[in-house]
Amino acid sequence: TLGIGREIFSPKAPELYDTPNHFIMGKTSTDESSFQGTHGHHVSVIVDEASGVDESYFNCIETMIHGGFGLYLFNPTDQSSHVFNLERTGLFHVVELNALNHPNIKAEQQGLTAPFPNAIRLEKLRELIKLWCEPTDEPKDNDFEFEGKFYHPSPVAEARILGRWSSQ
Repeated sequence: TLGIGREIFSPKAPELYDTPNHFIMGKTSTDESSFQGTHGHHVSVIVDEASGVDESYFNCIETMIHGGFGLYLFNPTDQSSHVFNLERTGLFHVVELNALNHPNIKAEQQGLTAPFPNAIRLEKLRELIKLWCEPTDEPKDNDFEFEGKFYHPSPVAEARILGRWSSQ
């Protein structure tokens, strides 16, 4: 807990119940020992920002899932992360999310309103491409086309725009 003035802030563990045996429970922990312990036939675990989560948590998760699933959400920015190693096993279904294909980008390129106003927007994507990519007239395998031009992505652009692990 962190006390600031008269207010006290502490980690939240939200719960959402449909029935006593059908619920969602948020969990915050400081180590894998306090994370583990939930078991059941249909336990599923969702980990956000998974590239920053220590391997020991994933080892706990594997013992908790029996008939459920693990959903690991992350930006592919750290090849020393455990999710990088997990992906390489071939045991997981991996979905790459490429900002070039985002519904907002597609809509705004057609002059339409962005369906998800708080997600990536066309002008921001153009800024990021300018910041993290080099234009090229001779595209290679890892390069991409955007608005009629080819670009060579930096390692940051590969992860944060193209949704893939860096090739460098």
